Amino acid sequence: MSVRRLALRWRLTLAFAAVMAILLAASGVFVHQRMAANLDGAINAALHARSADVSALAKQSDTGLWEDRENRAAVRDVQFAQLIDASGHVLDRTPGIAARPLLAPRDLSWIRRGHRLLAGRRYGDNPVRVYAAAIRAQDQQLVVVVGQSLEPRDRALADLSGVLLLGGPLALVLVSLGGYLLTGAALRPLDDMIARVQAAIAHERTFVADASHELRSPLAMLRTELELIARDAPSGDALQLSVGSAIAETGRLGQLADDLLLLTRADENQLAIQTARVPARELLDAAAARARRRRPPSHVQLTVDAPADAIVDADGDRVAQALDNLLANAMRYADTQIALTARTRDATVELHVCDDGPGFPPDFLPQAWTRFARADAGRTEDGTGLGLAIVQMIAELHGTSAHAANRSPRGADVWIDLPRASRLAQARGGADAVDHDRRRGDRPRRDRRHEHDEARDGAGRH
Repeated sequence: MSVRRLALRWRLTLAFAAVMAILLAASGVFVHQRMAANLDGAINAALHARSADVSALAKQSDTGLWEDRENRAAVRDVQFAQLIDASGHVLDRTPGIAARPLLAPRDLSWIRRGHRLLAGRRYGDNPVRVYAAAIRAQDQQLVVVVGQSLEPRDRALADLSGVLLLGGPLALVLVSLGGYLLTGAALRPLDDMIARVQAAIAHERTFVADASHELRSPLAMLRTELELIARDAPSGDALQLSVGSAIAETGRLGQLADDLLLLTRADENQLAIQTARVPARELLDAAAARARRRRPPSHVQLTVDAPADAIVDADGDRVAQALDNLLANAMRYADTQIALTARTRDATVELHVCDDGPGFPPDFLPQAWTRFARADAGRTEDGTGLGLAIVQMIAELHGTSAHAANRSPRGADVWIDLPRASRLAQARGGADAVDHDRRRGDRPRRDRRHEHDEARDGAGRH
């Protein structure tokens, strides 16, 4: 895990934890306030109900709060009540309550003027809530005072606060841990994308650097030849030699530009193929004919062998380009023989180009298909190192792959897999193929690429 990714993950987790802490704190405050409001509402409702009961009792009898056992049972729920006359004396009270008024004289005066009181007070060491109202009973104005201890309410709220203070941080830790894990899972595709982008950038930089290196050599040779012509003004054979060398280097530049453009179009998914049913023998014969026209070494013999049922669904021009690249390598390293063969498999046809040369260095085989890779990197005259990369690209366009191996005891075997035409398609296309062969005669098939056959003579094993 990179330091940047870890820092981003922690920043996201901390931001998530901060948001969750605010939400949990707000939720805790809301729950606490709602609980307090509900308890206060219940206490107030109980006080109003008890005040009504005491008022009714006072209107029916002279006493009752102190002596009526049934009333005492009801009073214990509210805990205390008093009846106070106009002079401020306590006429009746519940057991356990002092004989002095629970309210101050100014409160009693305010209530006698028609107001009602609902307020918190302290009775001894306990907080209480009292409700007081004036009534007319026993031919006088009385004040009914009822009260409830707030200790159970405060205890319930304290318990709730303890739960919130203990459970909130624990919930925050668990949620933050979950956020850390989820952030890691969410960043994993981003990491993969970043890695792919970085790999693509590195690949492009390497590609540009290698292309610049490959372009430098023919450009330097071309400049040298032109400078010699300008300085020495040769004539006759010397002039022809310099011009021929300049033309060859220009051909190398053109071929390199074509190869780079081809690979770039393939990378950008802008290279399409047009497949058709083509006999493998036809592809191999045409490749051998083109190789012979390039004047292979006189001591190297080209042979072609392909079964009649080896028919592929492929773009013939692209396959011809791949075979030309394979043959260019084989002709440079072969001692006496190059064999072009086709081998049928269940779903593919393998087109092999085998030579009896020294083969590939073993450590080169894993990177044989890498762009600008050469068995001997110091031998720049042996080609650009793009030949096998183009062969692999053409195979991938057909949904297959290319392969390379050393032969025993000597030589190299390089081949490309191509989709095999189905037997039903072969049967349907048989008559058309015969008619096509009759019309075309023995004319070699021409590809739609630019003709750089002479420039390919300099391509090495790459």
